[in-house]
Amino acid sequence: MKLNISPLLLLISSGLAPLPIFLDLSNLSIIFTENVYLMENKPQIPLPLSIFFLGAVLIINLPLIIKKLSYKKFNTLFLFFLIMLLLAIINDISILKLIQLYLPLILILSLPLLVDYANKYVIYSYPISLSIFSLLHLTYYFTSIDNVSCIYNCKYILWGYEIYHADVGFPEVVMFGLCCCLFLSQFKNNSRSKIIFIFLSILLLFYSVFIARGASILILSTATILFLYKSIIKLILKAKVNVIIIFLISIIIFFNQKIVDLVSTLYSKFSNSSRLDTWTFFLKELVNDPISLIFGGVSKSILGHNSVLSVITMFGILGLFFLTASYLIGFSVVKKYCNFNLREFSEIESYSFYLFLIAIIIGNFVNDSITQPLNTISGFMLIVIALSLSKYKRLNSQKK
Repeated sequence: MKLNISPLLLLISSGLAPLPIFLDLSNLSIIFTENVYLMENKPQIPLPLSIFFLGAVLIINLPLIIKKLSYKKFNTLFLFFLIMLLLAIINDISILKLIQLYLPLILILSLPLLVDYANKYVIYSYPISLSIFSLLHLTYYFTSIDNVSCIYNCKYILWGYEIYHADVGFPEVVMFGLCCCLFLSQFKNNSRSKIIFIFLSILLLFYSVFIARGASILILSTATILFLYKSIIKLILKAKVNVIIIFLISIIIFFNQKIVDLVSTLYSKFSNSSRLDTWTFFLKELVNDPISLIFGGVSKSILGHNSVLSVITMFGILGLFFLTASYLIGFSVVKKYCNFNLREFSEIESYSFYLFLIAIIIGNFVNDSITQPLNTISGFMLIVIALSLSKYKRLNSQKK
């Protein structure tokens, strides 16, 4: 009998995926993340521990993943990668930066296989490990933070280490954990299980607000407003209310004073952000050098605080085209294996979907979420869990 260790490795990956625990390759020590502004030998990429176990799963199953690709699509993806590699060499960009951009694509191509390996232990380990970590962090903060010498990022200190900085994206990861708990609270018919996951949802909601940055507040606010607006319009349409009344209600909702005040506050914070200066600087550099706009080379690292802008500054519009084309091929491959119907979602599941989707969009607009391994792997594991739950629902409905 052939032993398949992939489900076990996936279980470990799922439990570690949302945790900001990293391996410092410079001295092979396991850390959270030391204050990067004080580090003498700052790692180029903080590598979360989950990446090693997930990498083992991908390597073991590489032949099966490649089989999902047609000969033509495999050659096309390989050609596009070689072009991106050539641009990286020309612009003197580290191969690690290219790997950061291609990691989500590799995970996307492996989705059908890993959904098959996912079981209830893989599904539960993700939200439970994050919930335990959040409890430890909150307990530490409220009982011991007065004994810690810190001036900046005090909320992110745990046992003397900083668990968040710009290269990590941990607040978005907590959002993903919240989405996972909300999904699971709707999956089980058992009332005890529902109560447990609703409680964990409330815990992670509080924790996400506790460690929130401006982007986190923007994600929560946008998802909530859009979801409420969609729900109200849905109820109105069911009641067959006149279109003019729907339009007037829409105006009242969007121009409600509290919402206007919230938008004004967020805009004020955003307009004073250093991101605007960064975007302005890089856009001016690209406009003043059309060759760099096409072929890249303005930046040798991911510094744009915007995924599209970061790719253009490193690889140019040409690189952005080939990278986007590669992702479109990846989505076309997995689309037929990953089926779920949004219409079958409950209201809470719909809100979870909104929250996840907006977290991805805003995370890549104001940060470089696609290049943050912790963020990427956590989001990927949430997709695996959501698709697995959808598969189990279909199987249960067929049995009935």
